Amino acid sequence: MVRIKLLFPIVGIFAAVQANAAIQYGRETYPEGAGSLKDMTFSRMVAPPKLVPAESGVKLKLSGTGGTYGVAKRLGTLRRAGEYVYVSTRISNPTPSFVTVEFQLYNATEKRILAQGAPVVVRNNESPAVNMGIEYTAAKRDVGDMLELRWVQSSTEHPGRSFCIEETGVETIRPMEAAETFPGGEPGRLEPAVFSGTAAFPILGKSTADADNGDGMGDGAVTVTSKETGGTYGAGWKLGKVKKPKTPLHIETVWFAAGSSFVRIDVQLYNATRETVLASSGEIIAKNIDAPPVSVMLDYQLKKSDKDCELEVRWVQTSTEHTSRNFIIDRFSVSESKQ
Repeated sequence: MVRIKLLFPIVGIFAAVQANAAIQYGRETYPEGAGSLKDMTFSRMVAPPKLVPAESGVKLKLSGTGGTYGVAKRLGTLRRAGEYVYVSTRISNPTPSFVTVEFQLYNATEKRILAQGAPVVVRNNESPAVNMGIEYTAAKRDVGDMLELRWVQSSTEHPGRSFCIEETGVETIRPMEAAETFPGGEPGRLEPAVFSGTAAFPILGKSTADADNGDGMGDGAVTVTSKETGGTYGAGWKLGKVKKPKTPLHIETVWFAAGSSFVRIDVQLYNATRETVLASSGEIIAKNIDAPPVSVMLDYQLKKSDKDCELEVRWVQTSTEHTSRNFIIDRFSVSESKQ
């Protein structure tokens, strides 16, 4: 089975969260940390699911059909307005049947969702594990309220549908490390962007017409479709602020042309604070959709001057003289060490 390589080390295990405790930051792996997880039924009065140890993580086993089931984990309370939290998880599918899961940050005191990712479909046990992340900045009304993480499974029409939670992370800053295969074509934190000129923002769409490219055939990719001509545009992924200068960054991505027309892309590591390109693939041409996918690797040694600067990965399309020139991003990763 192809798996996403974990790009950051295990840094600790969560302590038990008391009812009025501050948020516990760190990383928790399963099944070792399964005591902090609780199985739940979110809608309809049906038998609750069960959590059982699995080969990779802890598995949610359905006891009935219909409604929505899942898992909850208490995080603790927000202590001040403006407090930032970034939560991430990695899930996988242990069965031959698809499963749909939505990751949520939930205010359990006021019973409302604070942040949520798009529902992600993991096709089967041959699909790679999926990394999911959401972020939230506390409003004044959130202070003192209990937060929960929720994994909500909506594909409950058959009890054979299941998923595994492999790990959870809670950070005070958005981590520099990232690994994304865009399962089901969901863009995740990928954003459309105009880098120069006044053209309309391109449109991000879903595709499952991707080759293997190291993450599984047809597992999902994101199309970047032009709306207007001129300037430069494309897509970007915000990495966050540099907290550890003098460490090496390694970037990998695979992209390809989306149609019968050529497209030219420059993949960049960009310092958005200083408006400086730190590393670049240079302009690479893909002739058409039948051309081999383009694999890009960039290495950059973070400098002292990069500390506290916001970094981005950019896919910059320079062939913008015609709206038929479009491209597809299949996967990318960033790690704080050379591969």
